[in-house]
Amino acid sequence: FRSYELPCFYGGDKVYMKTAGALKNAFGWSGTDNITSLNINGPLNEEDLIFIRNLSTVNHLTLKEASLPENKLSDNAFAGMNILTFSSPSNIMSVGSKLFSGCSKISSITWNSSIAIPSEAISDIANPNMLLYVKMQSYAPSSVKNVVVNGNAQSITLSDADGNNNFYCPTSFTAQKISYIHNYSMESGIGVCKGWETIALPFDVQSIVHPVNGIAAPFLKNDETAKLFWLNSLDGVSFTPASRIVANTPYIICMPNNANYADSYLLAGDITFSAENAMVSASDKINKGYKGEYVFVPAFTSVSKSNSIYPINRNQEYNGYNPGSTFVSDLRDVRPFEAYITTTSASAKRCFDITDVSTDISTIPLKESEMKMYSENGIVYIVSNKKMKIHIYDMTGRLVKIIDAV
Repeated sequence: FRSYELPCFYGGDKVYMKTAGALKNAFGWSGTDNITSLNINGPLNEEDLIFIRNLSTVNHLTLKEASLPENKLSDNAFAGMNILTFSSPSNIMSVGSKLFSGCSKISSITWNSSIAIPSEAISDIANPNMLLYVKMQSYAPSSVKNVVVNGNAQSITLSDADGNNNFYCPTSFTAQKISYIHNYSMESGIGVCKGWETIALPFDVQSIVHPVNGIAAPFLKNDETAKLFWLNSLDGVSFTPASRIVANTPYIICMPNNANYADSYLLAGDITFSAENAMVSASDKINKGYKGEYVFVPAFTSVSKSNSIYPINRNQEYNGYNPGSTFVSDLRDVRPFEAYITTTSASAKRCFDITDVSTDISTIPLKESEMKMYSENGIVYIVSNKKMKIHIYDMTGRLVKIIDAV
């Protein structure tokens, strides 16, 4: 028998290279159309790098066990790729500039080398939520704020932003401090469903704070010291109240924001969700909600709109539905830290209606007005010193009647 050593081999989860320049041959039988993760072990050359750059379906590129000529990453080495995550070769000794030029989705870099990554190497990445994993703090450029060193991060700040603000955690870690800020501006409903948004965060939330009205908490938590808001999860039957935000779990959320509420209970504006000594979970370890043929999914990277993706109608009315009252297929892209409904059913309706979800106001004081109300012999009297419309609600917060005071 004669033995023959293959120049390259693709085993389904990893490519084993014996001869540089042979990478494209590894996919001669399988093709590359469905490859989303590429992990390479062995020597590569410029021809291989050109082949890698043209793999448009690859989201996760791992080169930890790969080697390059002269242990060098050249300028624009991975330019234009659709990668979310990148793991560098371990033996890199020289680094060029703008390694990820045009990589509009990138969200994390694992730097396996024992040298610092120069700031010019990643100067073209504008993602404020990008994670940089390094062996030592000194290996990270000062311009990067979300740095993970050997499984620990001093501070992680997450935010909404235009353009690429994807978040993807390839490996879980502990953050001494972590926070996410979101602005709430929609009017919440009294007696009608409106003002709901979605939220999904990569950590168990310990503190929720409004800059003016202080500590906030979900109604179900029954925290008498906090200003309350509505938080619901999908439990297989319906959206039901939740007492806290758990990592990688989708929720609908509504902050009190109505002219009839007392000002000290309004939670419109920036809300900070935070935790200390928190485990930041890997982004592929997610929790989902279910109801029949529909699935409620957290999103940490942007999800393009399609017929099977149902985002909530945040900030926009849809076919008579108030803003924040229904999930609509093919409505818009889903942003990071949101959640969406999805289904594979061809007969699914265009909308996933949540108008039966209540925003009970019984524990939110209403704003004082220039009127008096009293009852005698079963009759309610309303006295006002100015013209106004008076909304009458039952104990569940549902609108019963509108009266014109003249």
